[in-house]
Formats: sequence, structure tokens, C-alpha cells
Amino acid sequence: MMSRSHEHFKGEETRAISFRSWLTRNRPDLKFVETTGGSGVDHKIEKDLASILEKEQHICAVYSMGGGNRAIIQMLEQYKMYPDSYIAHDLNQENKALLNAGRISFVLHDEITQDISAAFFHISRANNISLTEPSTPNGSEVHIIAPEL
Repeated sequence: MMSRSHEHFKGEETRAISFRSWLTRNRPDLKFVETTGGSGVDHKIEKDLASILEKEQHICAVYSMGGGNRAIIQMLEQYKMYPDSYIAHDLNQENKALLNAGRISFVLHDEITQDISAAFFHISRANNISLTEPSTPNGSEVHIIAPEL
């Protein structure tokens, strides 16, 4: 299952397209289920997810790009579904707590301030505005944060 906060959020849209493409190509035996539009708001996520979980018998893994992970986990548990792997995006307070509690498998994290700085640098350079090159001119690296064992 893949969860996105908003269907037109460009960063999530790009991740979703890549993930769906890879999964379809490499694991055609898996059914792909997607929920979009909760905007990270728990009650919206719960409503959207309930309609999906009523039709499914098993969710083996979750890739959540859009927040609301506590609500997603609670809904999965309500339907007695316990995925083998749960991947969240962004190392925010909620995800830190869920990671430390062993409720999610790992978090994909990048530094948004570095990404914005790199984007601003490239836009400025394209418009002949001289700026000092940022420490990460191509944006941040993605880090995989796992719980301590």
C-alpha cells in the first residue's frame, strides 16, 4: 500500500510514479493499493483508508509519503492488518516516536532546507544572479533512518 497526502503535491507525485513503476516491473505478483488525499490529517486519512481496508484481506507493506502515520497504523490494526514493512517519509516528531516505538520499519529522510537552497541557487544562476554555491548544490542526500537495535 502507498499513501500520499495530496494527489498534486509534486514531490510525492514523483516518488509515487517511480515507486509504482518499480514495483509493477519488479513485483508484478503484488497488488498495488494507493490512498491519496488525506493531507496528513488523521480523520481524513482514516475515512479514505477505511474504504480501502474493507476490500483488502492483507497489506504486506506500506510506503507512506504523506504523514498521518499514527492514523494509518491504527486503521491497519483495527482491520487486524500488520504489514511486514512500514516505510515512512520525513523524520518529523510523529515518525521519530513511531520509529522509536518499533511501529515503523524505517524512515526516508532528506534535508528540505538544503533542497530549497540548491533549487534557489540553480534558479538564480539561470537568471544570471551571482550567489555563493550552497554546500549541497544538487540537493540533499536521502538518509535511511532505522530504529536502534
